Amino acid sequence: MLARFDRTLDTRWVDADLLLIRLSRESLRGVDPGAAIGVKQPASSSVMKLLLAYARTAWRDAGVTGALAPIADRHIAELVAALCLADAEDGARRARPVLAATRLAAMREVMRREFANPCLAMRDVAASVGLSERTGHLVFAAEAKSFLQELHDIRLRHACERLRSGNSRVIDIAYAVGFSDASHFHRLFKQRYSHSPAEWRTQRLIGSSVTSDA
Repeated sequence: MLARFDRTLDTRWVDADLLLIRLSRESLRGVDPGAAIGVKQPASSSVMKLLLAYARTAWRDAGVTGALAPIADRHIAELVAALCLADAEDGARRARPVLAATRLAAMREVMRREFANPCLAMRDVAASVGLSERTGHLVFAAEAKSFLQELHDIRLRHACERLRSGNSRVIDIAYAVGFSDASHFHRLFKQRYSHSPAEWRTQRLIGSSVTSDA
């Protein structure tokens, strides 16, 4: 719901999750504030799902860099502007220019959150941000990596973190990061890092020990 920043926003909603975004009038150009104030959009709408997932990604990245990327700021503003329109079709039409970037970011956010689910598939990721499975594949088709390659990358990065920081068995780590087949995990890991998971961990531990003794 859009509200003027100089007014108190009643947040006494039961079991409500709030995402508060403050935007300048300039960023909402083309939107009639008088007509938009009080407009409510369901959380299930495709544009709202994209906004929530994209905003989480942008905010996390901003926590690392210390600032919100200008392009992310613009994308968020354009999605919010689309949500300010009472007509859902008009809102979706207005959001089209930024849909490719926000759809990709939204799906990646879901993948980062749900990577440990061994049954995670494109249909689940796409549906969670209001897209069809076919549209989800089309979004990734425009990128250098496919959906499956992206998912494997995420899982392998988390596997490396676990190998580096603990003594868990390799097979347990494979299952913990979403692989349902240990041999598949070994094969992908060796393709990526030129060493088996056990060899990779041993090298990192030796390197860490040498650094500590220096």
